[in-house]
Amino acid sequence: MTFYPLKVVEYLQETSDSASFVFEIPKDLRATFDYKAGQFLNFQIPWKDFFIERCYSLSSSPFDDERHQVTIKRVPDGRASNWFNDEVREGSEVMVAVPSGRFVLKDQRNNGLVFFAGGSGITPILSIIKTALLSTDRPIQLIYANRDADSIIFKQTLDELGAEYSNQFSCYHHLDSEGEFLNQKKIEAVVGQRWDADFYICGPGPFMDTVEAVLVEHGIDDDRVFIERFASPIDSDHAEAQASPEEEPQIGGVKLKITADGKDFDVEYLSGKSLLESVLADKSIEAAIPFSCQEGHCGSCMSLLKQGDVEMRANRALSKRDLAKGYVLACQSVPTSNNIWIDFDI
Repeated sequence: MTFYPLKVVEYLQETSDSASFVFEIPKDLRATFDYKAGQFLNFQIPWKDFFIERCYSLSSSPFDDERHQVTIKRVPDGRASNWFNDEVREGSEVMVAVPSGRFVLKDQRNNGLVFFAGGSGITPILSIIKTALLSTDRPIQLIYANRDADSIIFKQTLDELGAEYSNQFSCYHHLDSEGEFLNQKKIEAVVGQRWDADFYICGPGPFMDTVEAVLVEHGIDDDRVFIERFASPIDSDHAEAQASPEEEPQIGGVKLKITADGKDFDVEYLSGKSLLESVLADKSIEAAIPFSCQEGHCGSCMSLLKQGDVEMRANRALSKRDLAKGYVLACQSVPTSNNIWIDFDI
């Protein structure tokens, strides 16, 4: 992954524990850093005598904002989030990789949009909402859950959008401090009759599990539910990469098939490598293969296992429901059977 030095041109304190960082993209890199609403940037961050990598979602909109903005909330003992909030200010230079991610607005649809955001999960959702308001006439509803009123990120921005697009956009704020966490009864009451919408979800794991369970109960098809899952990787305190499991399955004669960009490809599987590593090594593939962190925490390389069996070295991005549906992380998957077929077009 290639990282480029980008300068922070604006620092915005959003709440007591979150801030936005605005980057100026040099003219010669603007095409390289084109992005879709909802995508994220991958950062290379100094830690002791080496570097760690983290993904943070863009809160800006490619339709409305000239510069790229990410918004980062502190995490207890979070090396990267605390480094950003403590050390990075206007004039700082940060190493950044090109935008990535699959949690984006599906522009071929004509129905309404319902967004569920929890805490800093509002970041990619704000990007999508601003873009949808500028590029569609779809009715949009946001259900935004926070600990208390002081924790609401982008409160003023959301109020302004509600006033400007009062006939198209509505925002409901749920505050845990007022009595309880967001639950099924409250979700059903707020969604009302909008069950024909597309649903976008981003936030803490338990929050997303609650929302997803309600959608399942109401029979919402998988192709109308879009979920962004991020999990912080487990960093060592040394520059050396963490060792692979001592006993990793080794199997010969593997036939690997992939689907990407609507086409099927036969790929030479490289023994001991992950499925993604084998795919990226095959230069004959004329398709865009989604991936980013390659460490199992961003979910970009999530794919559907349509044939065969694999074992994942690590998984910090897929839920139990994802696994039950047959999804795998290509960057962490190694084959345990001879014929493997994974589909990236999900």
